[in-house]
Amino acid sequence: MGSELRLHGGVHKTGTTHIQYTMRANKALLREEGITFLDPRELRPVTSQFFRSADPHFSAEDVARLKPRLARILQWGQAPVTILSQENMIGVLPHFATHGTLYPTAPGVLACLAELLPAPVTSVHICLRDFASFLPSAYVEVLRARPFMTFETFTAKADLASLSWQPLIGAFQTVFPGARIEVWSYSAFTADNAAMIDALLGRPLSGRLAPRGTDRVRIGASERVVAEMAQIATSEGTAAARDAMKALEKRYPIGPEHPKFNPWSVEERLALDARYAEDLDAIADLPGVTLTR
Repeated sequence: MGSELRLHGGVHKTGTTHIQYTMRANKALLREEGITFLDPRELRPVTSQFFRSADPHFSAEDVARLKPRLARILQWGQAPVTILSQENMIGVLPHFATHGTLYPTAPGVLACLAELLPAPVTSVHICLRDFASFLPSAYVEVLRARPFMTFETFTAKADLASLSWQPLIGAFQTVFPGARIEVWSYSAFTADNAAMIDALLGRPLSGRLAPRGTDRVRIGASERVVAEMAQIATSEGTAAARDAMKALEKRYPIGPEHPKFNPWSVEERLALDARYAEDLDAIADLPGVTLTR
């Protein structure tokens, strides 16, 4: 039986796609090193029913049906290390608009996942982004899949002065009490993503990994795109605005002519950055948590 089960749990918009594509491009090398990487696409048939749920829960019949399927997909027991990477294991971004908190369904989603895993989780690896950049990026991602809403609507239920990643980290601690938790700030990841990949793999392999390939990573949207969508939503409806987004992004790409969407004043950004720094300080003091920033 495999000796280690490691979770890479996101957060969304923190380089998860880069890590997953890199792992996908190097699955053969990883196998040679005794590491099984579960491609997120392989995970979806088992997890789609609860990762996105507003009320994630399982019946005994669900567990009996899905647990053996996940064990087969994981090829559990065939490698010393198994890595499961999927940012939706903490929930999905649209729930922020309905709850006003970061990943409110994480406790339930992670509990469902824990019921299906073939062994205890040994480590959790997660990257946290500053609130001032995370919320606009999350908002743009939601616009791609849901009828248009304004940024003010997206954040209306949130108390921005008390935003915190601590409940999310606490959910991992509660559901996987024996796991080591490694937290990276997004700035640390962007400065040295190879170090985070090596930490996830448990050995210095990043220098041997082939490039991740040419898959396109979505980087946000320009202010012009969001403004045009707002006009379409007013004249043609919110669904029409969503449907027009892809074409608008091609027409008004982020660049010198079209700055990236930024809803904050200078004062608001400073306040959010201060809140994020306080939050990281508190997370660094949590037992069993290692923070790199």
